Amino acid sequence: MFITVERYLKAVYPIWSKQRLRRWMLYSAVAFSWISAVIHTYAVTIPVTDVVDGVCYGEAFWPSRAAQMAY
Repeated sequence: MFITVERYLKAVYPIWSKQRLRRWMLYSAVAFSWISAVIHTYAVTIPVTDVVDGVCYGEAFWPSRAAQMAY
């Protein structure tokens, strides 16, 4: 989403983006995107993963079928 907004600003408002869009804003948007994706992945994956007979089953043990379908 951040990349889309940044590209939109550069295309539609080129003068504004050159004057006000700073490099640190772009870097912080990239960092936020990566960090939030990692947190979301771990928050969903770890609770529904289990080891059965020495084999790790990722995203296999959902609390209910409705929870799995909702995700």
